[in-house]
Amino acid sequence: RPTTRSPTTSPTPTECVEIGSPQFETSGCCRTENEGFGTFTEFTSGSAPACKSLCTADPLCMGAEYNAQTQVCELHTDIAAFHHTGIGGDCAPVRCFQCQTPTPTTAPTDE
Repeated sequence: RPTTRSPTTSPTPTECVEIGSPQFETSGCCRTENEGFGTFTEFTSGSAPACKSLCTADPLCMGAEYNAQTQVCELHTDIAAFHHTGIGGDCAPVRCFQCQTPTPTTAPTDE
């Protein structure tokens, strides 16, 4: 008789974690290893929590960047954008959040 373990539950969005240096008030712009911007879609959002919510509602979103001055929310679909953050200048009012959702597993069957 085969034994089957139960699959994990469907993924639920995890809390987005701000990345960057803790000594600064904001984390700065999300950047790739080569100082690139990554792949993202831009939205207008009234707050960082609202921007993070847009990301956690999108299964393709890996993280978000929020600019408090312009109220621009970037939803990033490439994990490469979270290598490090750019600080100062235009990045001064910006916060970078990495958001990940665990992938559900399927039940293995031993036969």
